[in-house]
Amino acid sequence: MIIIDSSVWISLFNPLDSNHDRAKKIFEGLNSEHIVIFDYIFTESMTVFRNKVSDEFCVKFEQLLHYWDISVFFTDHILVRLATEYFFQFKKLSFTDCLILASAKLNDYEIATFDEELKKASKLALAQ
Repeated sequence: MIIIDSSVWISLFNPLDSNHDRAKKIFEGLNSEHIVIFDYIFTESMTVFRNKVSDEFCVKFEQLLHYWDISVFFTDHILVRLATEYFFQFKKLSFTDCLILASAKLNDYEIATFDEELKKASKLALAQ
């Protein structure tokens, strides 16, 4: 299973994004059973689409999730607790990134992201 970070979703839907082709490659060979999306990634992606691209991308994103039947998982107190530990350990990460790390650690998921700081932190956190 793989957690797709909002950076990848945003690049996938925006053909003008510099990582668009890399995002398409990530999705090659994946099907909906492989993809994990949490509520915090969904909300972050929708916010970026609306504020930096257009409402049209919000609609396309939601339609894709529906079409692929990708369930949105919800954050619980266990994820928040571990994410809080990561938040103080990895000073350059947002709390959302720390939730991604916690979700990957607790569920043995891979992470697909274009965020270099998150990549570095995931190597450390997931190896512990």
